[in-house]
Amino acid sequence: MKLFRFFPLLLAATGLAVAKDDPADKDVKDTGLTLTLRAKKDSYKLDLEGKSVKEWEELLKIGKKLGSPLPKPPALDMELEIKNTGKENVELWTGGDPVQVMLDVKGPGAHTIKAPLAFTADFRLPKGMTLEPGKSFTVPVKSLSHGFRGAGTWSYWIKPGEYTITASYKTGVRPIPAGVKEMYGAGPVTLKSAPVTVKVVE
Repeated sequence: MKLFRFFPLLLAATGLAVAKDDPADKDVKDTGLTLTLRAKKDSYKLDLEGKSVKEWEELLKIGKKLGSPLPKPPALDMELEIKNTGKENVELWTGGDPVQVMLDVKGPGAHTIKAPLAFTADFRLPKGMTLEPGKSFTVPVKSLSHGFRGAGTWSYWIKPGEYTITASYKTGVRPIPAGVKEMYGAGPVTLKSAPVTVKVVE
């Protein structure tokens, strides 16, 4: 693993545009990378911490509006695998503020809110690595806390049932895919996984 050497310090002022512009919504099939979300367990016990579903709904509603304190999101036991399935080396960001794992949770009691947290104003420069053809690396996914610095967005399940979780991985790559605008020497893209189904039980 090595640090990218081609990102100027201008990132400190404007680096979050990488995530906001989100060019990964374009066709990025030419990255040569795939994203796979793997569930190490497919069943989770519902823990409402002594509250009713109605009380949880009200709690999340208030938290979403006022940024009130909330219980931490449920734990997960999953991992993301980013694999180079192409024939050439790919350089990509693997750390820093522009890199984000996002989770899209859907199910009978799924809720997602902006986390009621404050973050330091410093900008964490992206770190990168070169991924050779056929090689991969994994990122642990230990809870439904995701987004900016792994904690900017919180998701919950508050009812039993089946839920699907789809992961997105915001990063920057070289070579830059066709149709993706260059930012700081790389092409910002978002890799997306297939959904994974888990059960939440009483």
